[in-house]
Amino acid sequence: MTPDTDLAIVGSGFGASVLAMIARRLGYRVMLLERGRHPRFAIGESASPLAGVLVEQLADRYDLPRLRPLSAYGTWQRAYPEVVCGLKRGFTYFKHEVGQPYRVAAGRSNQLLVAASPNDELSDTHWLRADVDHFLVREAIALGAEYLDEVMLDAVEWRPDGTAVLTGQRRGASLQLRARLLVDASGPRGFLSRAMKIDERPFEGYPRTQALFSHFTDVARCDVMADFAPGSGIRDPGSVASRVPSPAALARSASAGRAEAGRRREPRIPAPPYPIDDAALHHVFDGGWMWVLRFGNGVTSAGVAVEDALAQELRLADGAPAWERLLARFPSIAAQFADARPIRPFTWMPQLAYRASVAAGAGWAMLPSAAAFVDPLFSTGIPLTLLGIERLARVLEAGLPGGSFPGG
Repeated sequence: MTPDTDLAIVGSGFGASVLAMIARRLGYRVMLLERGRHPRFAIGESASPLAGVLVEQLADRYDLPRLRPLSAYGTWQRAYPEVVCGLKRGFTYFKHEVGQPYRVAAGRSNQLLVAASPNDELSDTHWLRADVDHFLVREAIALGAEYLDEVMLDAVEWRPDGTAVLTGQRRGASLQLRARLLVDASGPRGFLSRAMKIDERPFEGYPRTQALFSHFTDVARCDVMADFAPGSGIRDPGSVASRVPSPAALARSASAGRAEAGRRREPRIPAPPYPIDDAALHHVFDGGWMWVLRFGNGVTSAGVAVEDALAQELRLADGAPAWERLLARFPSIAAQFADARPIRPFTWMPQLAYRASVAAGAGWAMLPSAAAFVDPLFSTGIPLTLLGIERLARVLEAGLPGGSFPGG
């Protein structure tokens, strides 16, 4: 099998499909090459205000009206309620100490809430990537992109005219593909890094980190847990409340907190700017942090990014047992996950940060997710991918060098 195309994209995550949609609008022949099959698990799930702006701009510039609703929670829910996402009103951070239940410190000095959206309608979103990636690859196909799954690529060679020749297999049959431009959207240390033997450059001054993550059901909300209530700091520090209190108990606690504050003539603690769990929620501790991202279907994405020293203590490579060892260190996090159940095997990443020594060349380029990564903190992955797409789209607008293939 030897097809020809203008643009070959290795991978079919959301970035690959959005780029394919743009290229089709510009009149190019496009082929998406996927190693697995949709729907499939992926992380990189938390969008941001910048991501919403970029989705709108790309949709408007390249006449992609079906892409535009993904820019905000309200429009997404009306247009595609079957494509699962989660409400993300901002960023929530709680600082934990080993062996101690979380208590709200005076002045909330051990928490940070960053409101990113004024209301639910304009809110950012968490993307259930199995749904979102599958939806977008179907949109790319509907616009005329060719799509091949279960493709195992072996190598790439470059012809004197700059054409990339990809070789590999698909379902037991050999595959060869010629492309005028090759884009790697296959993620960390992806196809081109391996095939072209591209060196990595470390991030000097950054600690080496590892990750462990899964998807869960029945993760408790912090906003109904006594440990995270505004008045929790005045309670007995030796108490380890690990279950959700009754509404009456919460009311009594809140009333007692207000009375105590009045007696001390302290200013009233303002209400949070959004429900604290409707956010990218972070549990922060010495040596690392945990993310907790809720989707609208009852599933929660959760994982940890920790420095190598802590990863070795926890034996992070063990997967589920390492997760339990981590929870045992932090009583309030353990309480939040007391009834939680993982719905897929844990994934361990022994090295999070990476950077390719070169990310583009004559006839090829990497999307940002394939070129470099530091840490998932602050939800930069989706907007950075969209920024990379924006730059490649301008290259496509200017036109690729050379003409069509004979007979193309």
